[in-house]
Amino acid sequence: MLEWRVGETWGDDAPGPVGPRRWRPGRRWWLLPLAALAVGLAIAGWLAWETPRREERLRADVQTTADLELWAWQSRDVALFETLIDPDIPAGWRDEHVQEFRMFPQYARLARRGTPQVQVESVEAHGDAALVVLRVRVPDFPGQPLDYRQALPYRNIDGRWARSAPTETLWGPTRRLLTRHFTFEYPERDTATVQVVAAEIEAFYERLRADLDLPASDGEVWAVRLTLDPPLAPPRNPTGGVARLPSPSLALLPQGMTPARQLKLDLGRWLGEALTRRDDWTRPLSGAAVWNLPLAVAEWNTLAWVDDGAPPGAGLRRVQRYQTLRQTFDSMLPTVTIVDYVAAVYGRSSVAAMTRSARGGARTWEALLPASLGVGAEAFEAAWLGYVETQAAAQPGS
Repeated sequence: MLEWRVGETWGDDAPGPVGPRRWRPGRRWWLLPLAALAVGLAIAGWLAWETPRREERLRADVQTTADLELWAWQSRDVALFETLIDPDIPAGWRDEHVQEFRMFPQYARLARRGTPQVQVESVEAHGDAALVVLRVRVPDFPGQPLDYRQALPYRNIDGRWARSAPTETLWGPTRRLLTRHFTFEYPERDTATVQVVAAEIEAFYERLRADLDLPASDGEVWAVRLTLDPPLAPPRNPTGGVARLPSPSLALLPQGMTPARQLKLDLGRWLGEALTRRDDWTRPLSGAAVWNLPLAVAEWNTLAWVDDGAPPGAGLRRVQRYQTLRQTFDSMLPTVTIVDYVAAVYGRSSVAAMTRSARGGARTWEALLPASLGVGAEAFEAAWLGYVETQAAAQPGS
């Protein structure tokens, strides 16, 4: 018989009321990093898949504008080309683009002899601005195919890319670099280029002064400012001590030409002109047969520097055949070949000896050559022309 008891509790082993379960530290915490890792991998995978496609779409969009520019050039439609230019850029840059259009790809008279092609190689976008690297080729140009590269600023206007002007957004803030005789100011984008040139400029400067028979510098400092001004017509003031040169990153560079070599060419020519003209010591040579000797010495130094320090006599980038010394009156290039010949045969110190004779008043080759080299003009002319012929024969395509 069962006996019911009311009001009494069960024993200690009886189950009590069930409360909420508590989260215990240490259980499954390792799942959180795995989940974060999975999300990260998913994002990285999407970016790896999407980024090349986005860049490809960007290049295709800019290529559309480049194709229209090429069509405008082929049809000589300046009005069409002007519609492809950013309407808000400074007038100087608008004129630059139009002038470049008329000269495209380097000079219109060259491109008309072939079929130019324009390809967008890369696009570096920053908001609605982009730095575009264009490759311009004329593969069927007679003799040797033409191949150029150029970096140009573009801006997106209502979904269409248009040629624009360089800005600090694309080129970065101004930087400064000092050497013993030079102060460089340049956009951040040109840092690597300036570092290459700055490492070599002092040795070039010393060689140039020695070949021009100038005394050692007494601590003079030259300012070199790379600007974002239009590059086709840079302001020049060799007597002012300040070289205002266009950023080499804006230059139309042929195959094999780098921004550093372009800056060497621009700076070397500016410095040569500044050194030979600022003291007016070349004025007495005006009208003389040897009037361009100092500038030819500077040009010879610059070309050797651009060609990575090619030793004297290694040959010039461009050599032509000439008949007589008299042709040096009409063009500087024959005089450059004379400097090259003298350095190769008589030694580099003889270059300074020629310059010294010119500064001393020798106005003709007949007077200068015996005084500086101890050789008559007729014998020198025959040997020099033989050297030029040898050098010309060694040039590609000769």
